[in-house]
Amino acid sequence: MDATIAALEELTPVSSSFAPIDDSAFIRFARTSPGTRSPVLIFNAIGVSSELFLPLSLSLVAAGHSVVLWEYGRVGDDGDTFFSRVQSYRALLGHLRAGLFDLGLEDCQAVTLCNGASVLARLQAELPFAVSRAALISPYFNLLHVPHQSPYETALVPLLMKAATDEGGAARFVHSVLNRGGPAVASKEALSKAHMASPRSIVGYSRMLRDYRCDDETHVLRRVKGELHAFYCLDDEAVSTDYLEAIRSAKPSIGLSTYAGGGHYGIVDNPSLIADVTAYLGGDR
Repeated sequence: MDATIAALEELTPVSSSFAPIDDSAFIRFARTSPGTRSPVLIFNAIGVSSELFLPLSLSLVAAGHSVVLWEYGRVGDDGDTFFSRVQSYRALLGHLRAGLFDLGLEDCQAVTLCNGASVLARLQAELPFAVSRAALISPYFNLLHVPHQSPYETALVPLLMKAATDEGGAARFVHSVLNRGGPAVASKEALSKAHMASPRSIVGYSRMLRDYRCDDETHVLRRVKGELHAFYCLDDEAVSTDYLEAIRSAKPSIGLSTYAGGGHYGIVDNPSLIADVTAYLGGDR
């Protein structure tokens, strides 16, 4: 998160705070100074770096918004990570809720990535402020009754579920597959797998993912409040087009904008997507 804060500070002051969980686990928050437009909370996907949102954050700040980001623990650390300490999805939500309460936020808007949409939906009713509008980037909810054949679901998820129960071979294999190309410092690929920096961290992340996927979230999806619009790249590797349509069928009020390329993390380097999300949150589209 240091790189994100440094880049944002070239545009506006940024305050940073920590919500401790134990001696080594914490959630780190970064909040830019108030702008002329409503603040935007950025609900990251579980397990990826907040630096994925740097281009969008810079765009939002330039448009007059204040942004609030957070990151779970020491992202990219080869040793213990946040998910070595916190492996319950319910516990994660509780820690995040407490941290957001302490920030003293007012009514705002939101951006979510992947299962960050689930985090928003589950916390919305319990937060002391309203979220009037949300941009859902490649949204994911765990719909147990819906078949899902994306490359991520068919190739990686079974290995991660194995790593959740086998602390040895499966985790080492996943680590070798993810890192066979060598280190890619600050690349989109590296930021998206930030919490899988070592076999040990893969075990913790996999157990969190397994716990998250225990429940069907159809009811969670249907209770999301506010105006909602999905932004989706047609070459998304994690959320298939059919699965996205199942999400929208369960919540028909979700609008949709699509893009030819960019993948699951198109928010990093698809300028049209970044511009459209900024315009949507500014009420300009």
